[in-house]
Amino acid sequence: MKEIKFIAQASRDEPAFMVTIVKEESNLTARCTCPEGGVGHICRHRLSILSGDDQMVISDNAAELRVVEAWVVWSDIGILIARLAQAQWRLQQVKQDAERSANSFDTAYEEVRTIKRLLVQAIND
Repeated sequence: MKEIKFIAQASRDEPAFMVTIVKEESNLTARCTCPEGGVGHICRHRLSILSGDDQMVISDNAAELRVVEAWVVWSDIGILIARLAQAQWRLQQVKQDAERSANSFDTAYEEVRTIKRLLVQAIND
C-alpha cells in the first residue's frame, strides 16, 4: 500500500483540509476531511488533486502530485475525470448557446414591442 497526504485549501477564507490518496495494487482511493468529503461526495479538494492541479495544495509536497497523476492515469478514476472534464465543457457550451438564445429572444421581443407601439401610434394618428 502506498499513501500520499496533502494539505489543501480552496481559498484563504476556508480552513485547510487533509486529502489522502491511497494506492493498493490497482485500487485507488481518495479521502478528504472537508464536510463534503466526509459525507462521501466528490469535493473540490480531492478532484483538484486527482486532476493534478496544485493550486489548492498548501503542504510542501506539491511535487508528489506527479506521482498521483501517474496512479490516476492507470485507473478507472482517470477515465471518469476525463469524462467529467468533457461533460463540463459540453455543459459550458450549452450554457453559452442558451445565453445567446436568450439574447436573441430579448432582441426579437423588443422588436415586436417596438413595432406594436409604432402600429398603435399609426392607428391612433
